[in-house]
Amino acid sequence: MTEPKTDFDAGFSLKDYNDLVVGAFRSGLGGTSEPAKDAKTAAGAAAMETVMYASIDGNDVAYLILIVDTGDHYHQVLTWTLKNSFSKHRATLQKVAASLKATSTP
Repeated sequence: MTEPKTDFDAGFSLKDYNDLVVGAFRSGLGGTSEPAKDAKTAAGAAAMETVMYASIDGNDVAYLILIVDTGDHYHQVLTWTLKNSFSKHRATLQKVAASLKATSTP
């Protein structure tokens, strides 16, 4: 998902956007999350990565949420796997999430 930064108040930061998105996921899913950490995309854009755990229809899942700031926009990249497979797939999920390359918008 992509949102223009102009939709938010001046001074609204990458951390603020990350907290907004992760908070909404936590409220909706009732899950827990690890503290967010700074990250970068393959294109070098600033990002924050959060891992969140939840139970969906009796399945324990792990989400890797990457929030990206490309200058004029914020982007949400969401990947997931079953919780018991997360440690095995974490590096792949991080690589997929970090592969985001923003394109110009009309």
